[in-house]
Amino acid sequence: MQFNLPVLKLYKTPLLLTLVSCVLYAVFAYDLERTQYVKLVSLYTALFGLFYWLLRSYKNNFKLLTAIAFLFRAVLLLAIPNLSQDFYRFIWDGRMILEGFNPYVYTVTAFIEQGDFPVAQARELYHGMGTLNAGHYTNYPPINQLCFIIAGLLAGKSILGSAVVLRVLIIAADFGTLYFGKRLLERLKLPVHNIFWYVLNPFIIIELTGNLHFEGVMIFFLVWSLYLLHKGKWYWAAVVLALSVSTKLIPLIFLPLFLQWFTKRNVIANSVKQSVSNNEIASSQVPRNDRRDSSLALRMTRLIDFFIKKGGSRNNTSGSAQGDKEHNLSGRAQSRPSGDAKASDEMLKRTSGASVTVQHDKAGEIASSQVPRNDGRDSSPALRMTKLIGFYAIVGGVTLLLFAPFFSTQFIENYAETVALWFQYFEFNASLYYVAREIGYTFRGYNEIAIIGSYIPYVVIAFVLILSFFRKNRSMAQLITAMLLALSFYYFTATTVHPWYVATLLALSVFTRYKFPLVWSFVIILSYLAYIQAGTSQKSENLLIIAIEYLVVYGVFFWDIFRKKSKAV
Repeated sequence: MQFNLPVLKLYKTPLLLTLVSCVLYAVFAYDLERTQYVKLVSLYTALFGLFYWLLRSYKNNFKLLTAIAFLFRAVLLLAIPNLSQDFYRFIWDGRMILEGFNPYVYTVTAFIEQGDFPVAQARELYHGMGTLNAGHYTNYPPINQLCFIIAGLLAGKSILGSAVVLRVLIIAADFGTLYFGKRLLERLKLPVHNIFWYVLNPFIIIELTGNLHFEGVMIFFLVWSLYLLHKGKWYWAAVVLALSVSTKLIPLIFLPLFLQWFTKRNVIANSVKQSVSNNEIASSQVPRNDRRDSSLALRMTRLIDFFIKKGGSRNNTSGSAQGDKEHNLSGRAQSRPSGDAKASDEMLKRTSGASVTVQHDKAGEIASSQVPRNDGRDSSPALRMTKLIGFYAIVGGVTLLLFAPFFSTQFIENYAETVALWFQYFEFNASLYYVAREIGYTFRGYNEIAIIGSYIPYVVIAFVLILSFFRKNRSMAQLITAMLLALSFYYFTATTVHPWYVATLLALSVFTRYKFPLVWSFVIILSYLAYIQAGTSQKSENLLIIAIEYLVVYGVFFWDIFRKKSKAV
């Protein structure tokens, strides 16, 4: 076997960085328990440093970074998740559906306590997911359930096999995000390497590929939807956005933000395009001609002028015979003056019209580079509002259609009960909520989550509506930034912020100037220190560590907000 030494010398640094990273990923995936917090933080820090080095050094080599991103995921392919137990419930749900049960109607505990084992490896799955997960109804939407079904069909009697199937689906989604993310960045005139702050990030590789969280699939549909929307295919964008909602409910928070995209954007597009067109035409006193102008009428007119002038000069110096010839030619020309003049005028009109058309088209191209393209068919306010309502109707209709196979009165009650747990029961890695809770303890002393948690949804909805009505969200960059701010506010006020939640913020941030999600994707590893208590996996959060995490995040967030000039990542 021969090696290409020049190639090896050229790529020796990235190859070395990739090899070291692969070893660290292997140790992380196959030789780490989440209670080994020193090892956990050390490995993660090293991987993040290598990731940053690779991306900053080789950001212009798109194919190389794509290959490295795939290789890192391949290393984790056969691993059992070691930082999350949720995948056991994924496997249970998929197998339950294949056995004919509605996973939204039954808890795992209900079966196990009765000694009923409806699916293969029921005991292993029950002990793997833990009593907390097993005691509640599932909250995973239908597209998630479809992925679980695929795992059940292809590996119905193997936990490892099911994990591999789920992992392949998530990897495929990540590369779908890479594809559509790159194309959206190109359309927004942003550096295409920005997408690797998401795809190559150790946080994404570990939390999504490694721990099998389906935020990756939801993000794929979300980015695809935004790409379609920017292309003007709003109806297909609505369908794909419904698939995103049907994977994880979180994109529902973005729906009000589309208001200005449909109702305000085209008004701006029309005014800018008209202004550019008028300026271009007014500045062109004579029809423009350059090497690209191939108008046949214009060239023929110039050719005629050339021969007429040349003929006139000859007439001044020629003899009588030549004069007779010129006289004859002149006589023939004068015999049909009106026809030639009319033809010449017609050619000039066509030439002038073609030039004006070219100028108008060029003005339209300039305008479309400044704002989303508008074809003039949606200038009516009523029509724009109709499109907005149609967009919402498609998103809602497709989402309800996907939930329809599971629909029942019991399903509605159970699903609402499960979603409410994230506001009034669970507490983990919160920030502003923990501050409010401590304040509440000073004069109430107990059960603050039941009180504060009940107000959080209304506060979040109010903030999103403020963004929707009072912030400019007319361009795609503005829309994505509004999404980022809305979701950030939700997580800043939430009672529970699991590490993998940050993935959506990170994905949105690659299309904006904000860097705090990237920093958060690094310091979020500190949240896993909640699992240290005398070598057990019982959660016991150290509020000092949580405070350090959020001091860093908020510091960078406010730096992003107030800095005057921003550079691309």
